[in-house]
Amino acid sequence: MSKSLISKIYKTICMLSVAGFISVGNLSAKKITIGWTSYPADIPVIADAIRGGRDEGKRLGVEVVFALGAGAAAQANNMDDLIARGVDVIAIDPEDSQAIGASVKKANAAGIPVVMWIGDNLGGGKTVSLVSSDEELGGYSIAKWGFNRLGGIGRVAFIQGAIAHQAGLNRENGFRRAMVKYPKIELVGYGEANWARDKANSIAADMITRDPNIEMIFAMSDAMAKGVLSAVKSSNTSQKITGYNGDCETLNSVWNDGILATLYQGWRDIGAQTIRTSLDVAKGKSVPKKIIMPTFVIDKPAMAAIVAGTYDGVTPGLEYDVKQAISGCK
Repeated sequence: MSKSLISKIYKTICMLSVAGFISVGNLSAKKITIGWTSYPADIPVIADAIRGGRDEGKRLGVEVVFALGAGAAAQANNMDDLIARGVDVIAIDPEDSQAIGASVKKANAAGIPVVMWIGDNLGGGKTVSLVSSDEELGGYSIAKWGFNRLGGIGRVAFIQGAIAHQAGLNRENGFRRAMVKYPKIELVGYGEANWARDKANSIAADMITRDPNIEMIFAMSDAMAKGVLSAVKSSNTSQKITGYNGDCETLNSVWNDGILATLYQGWRDIGAQTIRTSLDVAKGKSVPKKIIMPTFVIDKPAMAAIVAGTYDGVTPGLEYDVKQAISGCK
């Protein structure tokens, strides 16, 4: 081989390297970049989802760019940044399922596919897939479990996260669907706490002050359930409390007779599945329009059965999270 030919090959390789990829046969070393936007990691289950997505991204060799912010305006700004960066796919858990539509349309115009997770897009524009549990079924399941625990009769309260978020809306729809089947259950308290522990604490304290005979309070997130638990303890009353999500601290509280039960979603698994789906989309593969992840109502007897190996349908993530919770979330 002549020196001039070697020189030309070398220059070609250098040019391809500068362009960001080197092709060998049909393989490309160009790294796929997935933009991720959601609420910040100060909510434990969001932190679980972020860890699941980050770890799966490392395993698959893709770059995951996290753009986190609280509120629809902050998320819109984060979407603008991800679009300007030119990521290959954007994965969104929307702060506001209607408001996110404007940003989805911008991504569409830029030719960037969009994958939704937990919350869907209700504001227009095209999305490829939704990774979530069945949120309406989750709301129905935790309500039915609680109503049965009360013997089908009683006074209950409901604390919503954000009805503007599709997950919040669907959880409430499921709860109200269960109420139709239990006509002797009376809803005597309702509040919206924006998924926040401190706001749920304040709302629950006010509810209990006005009606100390409330028997069970359904909080539509674990963070809010922990705020409700603090309010119940401060008031020296005995309302039963359910949560929703299945973070480690809440499962530990269930094990130690604090919060009565929670609707476990498996957020690490959801985060990992979101990245897998986004990668498939980036590679041009066909993906389901909806990917539904399993959920479980978890109380103390269920946790004992999981540890004993007698719980039907347990997933690896559920088994891991329950054992972590029992050990004190170490």
